[in-house]
Amino acid sequence: MAEQTNLEIRGGDTKVYELTFTLDSEALPITGYKVYFTAKRYSWETDAEAAISKDITSHFDAAGGISKITLDPADTEDLDPGIYLYDIQIRKNDETTILTILNGELEILYHITRRRNDV
Repeated sequence: MAEQTNLEIRGGDTKVYELTFTLDSEALPITGYKVYFTAKRYSWETDAEAAISKDITSHFDAAGGISKITLDPADTEDLDPGIYLYDIQIRKNDETTILTILNGELEILYHITRRRNDV
């Protein structure tokens, strides 16, 4: 069963989430796995309609079961502030193993500063 954890990020900011995968309190090697992060306004939306969609195939320490999900400014700066639903899945490349390991609400907070260096 997936653990439920609520997350928040200020729109337009960078946020890095580090995940450590374990099985029976031991590191779970994730070589050959993809990590998926998906956030949507409504659970019935398709993945193509997702507000944020990240596919991670290069892991920080695959043998040690550690991966990172980075939300870049472009991922959130144009999103309306509010509550989105998210989940994180891990899938073996041959898709014999698919696990939803984390889900909950992702709150996009209003950002005050909107100017950029190129403006």
